[in-house]
Amino acid sequence: MKIVVAGAGGVGTYLTERLVQENHDLVVVDQNPDVLESLASLHDIQTVQGTTSSIATLRDAGLESADIFIAATSSDEANLISCLLADSIKPDLRIIARVRSLLTDARGLSDRIRDVFDEFINPDREVVEVMLRLLEVPGASEVNDFVDGKVRVVGTTISDEMPIVNMPLKEIHKDDEAANIFVAAVARDNHLFIPSGDTVLKAGDTVYFVTEPRTSNQVMEWVGARFEPVRTVIIWGGSNSGRLLAKRLVERDIRVKLIDPEVEHCEILASELNDVVVLNGSGTDQELLIEEGVEEAGFFVGATEDEEENILAALLAKKLGCQRSGVMINNMSYMDLVKKIGVDVALNHRIMAASSILKFVRKGTVSSVFSIHDDDAEVIETTAKAGSKIVGRPLMNMHFPQGALVAAVVKKGHVIIPRGNTVIEPDDRLVLISDRSVLSKIEKLLA
Repeated sequence: MKIVVAGAGGVGTYLTERLVQENHDLVVVDQNPDVLESLASLHDIQTVQGTTSSIATLRDAGLESADIFIAATSSDEANLISCLLADSIKPDLRIIARVRSLLTDARGLSDRIRDVFDEFINPDREVVEVMLRLLEVPGASEVNDFVDGKVRVVGTTISDEMPIVNMPLKEIHKDDEAANIFVAAVARDNHLFIPSGDTVLKAGDTVYFVTEPRTSNQVMEWVGARFEPVRTVIIWGGSNSGRLLAKRLVERDIRVKLIDPEVEHCEILASELNDVVVLNGSGTDQELLIEEGVEEAGFFVGATEDEEENILAALLAKKLGCQRSGVMINNMSYMDLVKKIGVDVALNHRIMAASSILKFVRKGTVSSVFSIHDDDAEVIETTAKAGSKIVGRPLMNMHFPQGALVAAVVKKGHVIIPRGNTVIEPDDRLVLISDRSVLSKIEKLLA
């Protein structure tokens, strides 16, 4: 598949790395020759230097023969203009635009313009949606929903105090309360693997359970990772992500305090966000945090554009007694580090945006893709089609590639935790977990 990516910034570069790994014919357009040279030296791609909002530049990128155009520059305006130009060059092109403003859908655009776009991807919106799911399941480090909200994949870190530590999975499943709990993957020492019945869970492991949303909190309670429901959240930073999160939390009747360092910005935030307590100050101000009751807060979120400040503030909040903390970051190298030093949740805008974009790039019937364990693996939602190799045989006879498995099957609206004798039928909705190294093999099974 030929894909043209406009913009080699944070999202564009990360997306390029992901698409190259899947052997797509890739052309990257950017104004910065140094960035393009660096990308070309690392990956087998074509590059075109020039402005993405130029018809001549887009033609040089071979847009006439492309299948997908992705506008991923840091400018919303440039992305929108380049998409309109791309449509004028090739009307049947699949077009995706990345936006960062609080416009999170096509509302307000004319029908003629709206019809150009297949999807708007807003990294801030994606991050906020993930954070909201995490707050629904106190104690979880990752929460992702699939099949119209019928299947939930929950990740949590095992501690020495939990009753399932040092216990083989086959012993855990003897418990009647665990009958509908499926341990689909385990991450240990920065390596994610598919466990067997003999796998012994160790302290420090991140375990991924598959369940239904209505029972996800029961799962957390059963494994010993249950925390009190979140009633108060403190947000450090009135960025797009921070204020959108504050707005969504208030809609859920959660008390929100938002701290921002700029007086004028605080005034704007206070006028926009009803029922949010807006404070002028710093998230690393110990006295301010104590005064605002951080020890009684259920969650603290670092949401400024300064990643280091977010991390320091989140660590300070935990030290002062906040139940849990999370940060919003862009630097991939920080993802593993922040959890090791005590921050509970790290959400990366680039991964969120790429996960949303990738579902439009995948072959076949994939309807949703989400990265887990800091992007080591993916959870894929798809529909089984008649004639595919995955249909009509028990799973035990499927010879799935090592590093992948079917985590859930939804038949006519009913969720089934699969066993070896489960037979997949046409139109079944599937949730699969796969190491990125075997994704191409999975796609062949689904084709």
